[in-house]
Amino acid sequence: MYIRIIISAVVAILLVSCSKSSNTQASFHNDHTVFIDLKDAPTRRWSEFLDNITVVGLVPLKTDNPLDEVRNIKNADGYLYISDKSKKLYSFDMSGQARFVINAHGRGRGEYIDLTDFCIHNDTIFILDRLTSRILCYSSKTGKYQSYIKIENTADYFGIAATDDGIYLLKSMFNYPFKQNSYPLELINYSGKTQSNLLQQSEWYIKQTEEYYWGGECCIYRLGDQTHLAIPFRNAIYEIASSDSAYIKYRFDFGQNDIDSHIDSPSAMSPANRSLTAIDGGVVAETNEHIILYTTSEQAMSYLVYNKRSSRYDIFTHQINGTYCLMRGDSYVYSINDSCFATLISPYKITPLPHQITLEGFSDNIKSVYDELHSRDISSDDNPILMLFDIPF
Repeated sequence: MYIRIIISAVVAILLVSCSKSSNTQASFHNDHTVFIDLKDAPTRRWSEFLDNITVVGLVPLKTDNPLDEVRNIKNADGYLYISDKSKKLYSFDMSGQARFVINAHGRGRGEYIDLTDFCIHNDTIFILDRLTSRILCYSSKTGKYQSYIKIENTADYFGIAATDDGIYLLKSMFNYPFKQNSYPLELINYSGKTQSNLLQQSEWYIKQTEEYYWGGECCIYRLGDQTHLAIPFRNAIYEIASSDSAYIKYRFDFGQNDIDSHIDSPSAMSPANRSLTAIDGGVVAETNEHIILYTTSEQAMSYLVYNKRSSRYDIFTHQINGTYCLMRGDSYVYSINDSCFATLISPYKITPLPHQITLEGFSDNIKSVYDELHSRDISSDDNPILMLFDIPF
């Protein structure tokens, strides 16, 4: 019933101006592209975000195998699938009860060295292991190993999304940008053979050779029957329209400091220049109504919330100031179903604990969360708790 996702913003504007990078080619825009003008967007206090979300529930993750810094959360058929830093993959039901854990490190049958990314499709979990050039397949019902798919050049791949058309593999922003005359997105069939390449190299390539701009990684994810990918250097979310084409679905324009406007300038893209604004592709959550994005700039790190139906956008400066929970530490945002988001409350990463904090100035909404956490007698050794919430604005 629930599904993963994270951040966004938006308002329609005109076509790309001549000041935009020549690399952002018109072929990637069409009548369905939504341009979101954020040049003069005001920022709001983080407390306003916390006060206005609707907390749906708290789900403690119950397992005998402690989680080690959650890296990703995805949903399929009403179950949660969570990977962590130690390269284990857990499955939970929506009450937080563990179903199984995949923990098969090695080079043998059914084993992997690196859990680079994973996805779920047609009752199968696909684990991308870039270090052994394989995609390993497990049952999403039992966690049992089934088979593997051998692929080429896996070291470049960072993201995976399985569909009826085949498996999409997305290359890493940090390993890939300086390689010309190839493609960042590839579709393979279930035998591992390349079916098509998507996105021209000019959409991806950056004109420099040694240093690149700081920022987040790209990501690829499913939203219903759609496949989306976020590219930070382009401040855009793409949609795969067919097995051999993709287009920009949402373009977030931050004006003069928009990173895409400076993508051809090695000096501007240097890590020493932190005046530019970029989305963090690794922190994107999308439902049918909202997108939540994490943005980085010299001024602040912020969450951008975009309502896809009303075109309303809000930018919230990400400052917690000692608060125990709600998107701090490793607590990013995930989509859990068509309308619901989730974040992790991580006792071993975030202090003070509920009984140690004074909740003056917080809304009744947030106080009720703290009251429930306090009643659970949480310790710093406990597993994370999943907090489910809706965005009513």
